[in-house]
Amino acid sequence: AYYTLGKRGIDIAAMNLGLERTHIQRARQKLRKQLTSYSILFTLAHINAIAKTRIAFEQAFQKYKEAELSNWIPERLLEQRFSDDDKRLKLRPDGFMQYQLKDSGKIYSAFLEIDLSTQSKKQIQDKVKRYLAFSETGLPKEEFGTHWFRVIVISKGERRSQELKRAIETITEKIFWITNFSLMQSDDWLDKPIFLKVGISGRHPLL
Repeated sequence: AYYTLGKRGIDIAAMNLGLERTHIQRARQKLRKQLTSYSILFTLAHINAIAKTRIAFEQAFQKYKEAELSNWIPERLLEQRFSDDDKRLKLRPDGFMQYQLKDSGKIYSAFLEIDLSTQSKKQIQDKVKRYLAFSETGLPKEEFGTHWFRVIVISKGERRSQELKRAIETITEKIFWITNFSLMQSDDWLDKPIFLKVGISGRHPLL
C-alpha cells in the first residue's frame, strides 16, 4: 500500500497509522525493491496462474451439465510431508479438486500443477517421483478421501506440454495429464480432446 499510494501516500499513512514518516518511507522503499525482484514477480505470476486455472475449471463445470465440481482445496492447505525409503519428502501441489459425474455418481480426484517453464527436466522428474511415492502412502485416503488420483499439469504452451510429456514418461506412464492455457480459453473444453496422457498417444478429453 505504501508503494502504490505514491510518495504523498507516506504522509497520509503516517498520519493515519500514527507512525514516524521515516519508518513508513523505509518500509515503502523495501517493498519497492521486492516488487522489482525476480522472486516476487515469479510468485505473483504463479499466484495469477493458479487463480486463472481455478476460474477456468469453475466456468467449464458450470457450462457442462453432466458433471459438477464438488471440491476445491487451494495450494496453501495442501503441503504433504511423508517418508519414502527412509527419506523425508515434501509435496505441495498447486491445487486439488474433485468432480462428480451426475449419471454414475463416480467421483474423480486430481491434483493440479502449474508449469511456467521455470523448472528443469530433473526438477520435473523429481516432482513426478514424489507424486508416485505419495500415491503409495495412506495419505491420499487419509487426507483427501481417495486412493486414486490424477495429476493435471497445465503449461504455458504446446511445445512445453510435449516436453513435459517426454520428461514424465521417462519415470512413469500413468496418472499424469497435460494441457496448456491456450486450450482452456473457452468454457466448453471439458469434453474436448485437449489433454496429453503419459504413456498414450493422441489427445483425450478430461470427461
